[in-house]
Amino acid sequence: MLGSWRSCYGRMVRSVWHGRHATRGLKEMVRSYETFAADTRRTMLRIKALYRSRGIATTGTGVYQVKQREHWLKQLTEVGMQQRAAWLYQQLDHVRELRKQAKAAVLAEGQRHQPVELLRKGRADAIRMTIGPPMSCKYKMSGPRF
Repeated sequence: MLGSWRSCYGRMVRSVWHGRHATRGLKEMVRSYETFAADTRRTMLRIKALYRSRGIATTGTGVYQVKQREHWLKQLTEVGMQQRAAWLYQQLDHVRELRKQAKAAVLAEGQRHQPVELLRKGRADAIRMTIGPPMSCKYKMSGPRF
């Protein structure tokens, strides 16, 4: 198994020099944005789960809207559940704001890198030349994927 991998990719895999960690900051910012996006989805699911656990149907995205929150909070009869929902709404607001800030930072940092500039110009062919063509292998890979 390992031999077939080496015969396929061994000559093609090479280290790439990116300068003095030129893309490290962008990668970290993208990871932060992805984390905030996942946190946003998770919080939204928790809010819906809270209402559904009390038998309150939540269709659409109205349950997340700031203008409709009072209406939704009134449907919860227990004080503890109302407080929990209010905290989840606060968390959602904060994570959404952090997500916006992270997106702005990613876009600002991305402007300094050549592949992003090529994407902006619609030059996918130039990116393929910069990054490299997709690899093909005549050997079929089998077994677990890590």
